[in-house]
Amino acid sequence: MAIKEVPNYVDEIRAKLKNDNKYVPQKDLEWAVDVILRHNNCPDWPIDAQKLAENLGFDIYETIFPKGTIGAMVDAGEPIGDIKSLRYILTDKQSDILRKIGTIAHELGHFFIDCDGEHEFYETRPLNLYKIDPQKKIKEENANRFKDALLMPENSLKAFVNGRKGKRWGDVLQEIKYNFVVPSHTARERLEQMMNETINDEDRCRGV
Repeated sequence: MAIKEVPNYVDEIRAKLKNDNKYVPQKDLEWAVDVILRHNNCPDWPIDAQKLAENLGFDIYETIFPKGTIGAMVDAGEPIGDIKSLRYILTDKQSDILRKIGTIAHELGHFFIDCDGEHEFYETRPLNLYKIDPQKKIKEENANRFKDALLMPENSLKAFVNGRKGKRWGDVLQEIKYNFVVPSHTARERLEQMMNETINDEDRCRGV
């Protein structure tokens, strides 16, 4: 049985992000997110990662994982085990809603970066990146950066932050958390990556 088909734009993104287990340039991730959001008529924020996944043919299930795992993604030609779906994402039933959203977005990163549409793909999301082998760590970090770019699109986040100049960074981070539906530490990491500097909660936001 063949792997389920994908829209043409998925093949375009995969060709661009193909990395041979190397770090994907950030500019390519930002470009990919822009293409995805445009083809799915997404609003600026918050991004509905589950709807995006469903648009791509994913079923979403919850399960209880063994310790150390918080998600998984399958893209197969034949059912695996008891699950009859051919393309699905598993989230941790015991995780909070922010982590579940993050897991779906992270697994979509693997779908665009690591799947090729020809070979079956099965991937688990580890809780701790530092306890895995170097090659898998690169894949996980690529998927994490994709997740952050998807849930906090660059242009949308910049506009949001620039509209809050003069506020304390700590307050801005909390607003990002509630408006973009991401953990505050994820918002901090994304902003620090975009600004290439460390954020102090008590400092005043001067924009991005």
